[in-house]
Amino acid sequence: WIALKDNNILHLDKDGNVIDSLKTLGSPSALCYGNDCIYVWEDGIGLCAYTQNESKKTILYSYAQNRSCTGMVLSEGRELFVAVYGCGLLKYDVSNNKSEWFESESSELINNWITTLRLDNENVLWIGHSGGLSWLNTLNDEIEVVSESSWLRHIKCFSIDVDADNNAWIGTSKGLCTLNRKEPKMTKYSKSDGLSDETIGTVVVCSDGIVWCSTPVGLNRLDSKTNTITNFYGSSGIVDNYFEKNIGLKNEDGLVYFASDKGITFFNPIEVCKNS
Repeated sequence: WIALKDNNILHLDKDGNVIDSLKTLGSPSALCYGNDCIYVWEDGIGLCAYTQNESKKTILYSYAQNRSCTGMVLSEGRELFVAVYGCGLLKYDVSNNKSEWFESESSELINNWITTLRLDNENVLWIGHSGGLSWLNTLNDEIEVVSESSWLRHIKCFSIDVDADNNAWIGTSKGLCTLNRKEPKMTKYSKSDGLSDETIGTVVVCSDGIVWCSTPVGLNRLDSKTNTITNFYGSSGIVDNYFEKNIGLKNEDGLVYFASDKGITFFNPIEVCKNS
């Protein structure tokens, strides 16, 4: 499912063909799928749910301010966490329709300018800010500021992905970094390490220590076991060198997707490894 700025949501098959579509009232800035519903944040409307088979829309939480959502995750099929840029974090329980806001003025959040969200394997929500990094334990709603994120406080986090060992890989305005919640020692990667650009818009973690990241200057493949970085540009077959921030994923079949203004680049990372 892909949200477009022209108030449309498209459902594509693995070959990129449109198999379904939905029309929204507001501009959809984020979405996620679960419970046979598509949850969408529509700017100026709020949090909505669409039943996939009937295309029936329900407004779950009205929010008239024209604020964009920069991240949305569903925790164990029950709680939606929605980052509304400049306003903090909304928690919405889809089982009882109860909502709660986390704001810097009344919680441990670093600030309300949340740029990305990622849920790890232990139900801990990683919260990237425009200047800093927080954790939220979704089981008890406790928030903790990452003590090793002093470097992050002066830059912007764009994207977070987590590997099988709960190592977080964070794309920032000053390169790529990784840390573990239990042993928060940070490792950083920059242009001097081989990145094509230090603005890392989207991070996608694959198996065997392979991390893909998009930039305004092509794609990068990091082998974290050997710390080797391979760059891919337009001549490699990608749709564009400039990719949007925080728009990418790996699906259940292992295909990796990155979005740009000119379209979507997707590939099987195993095949890319073989060919290279």
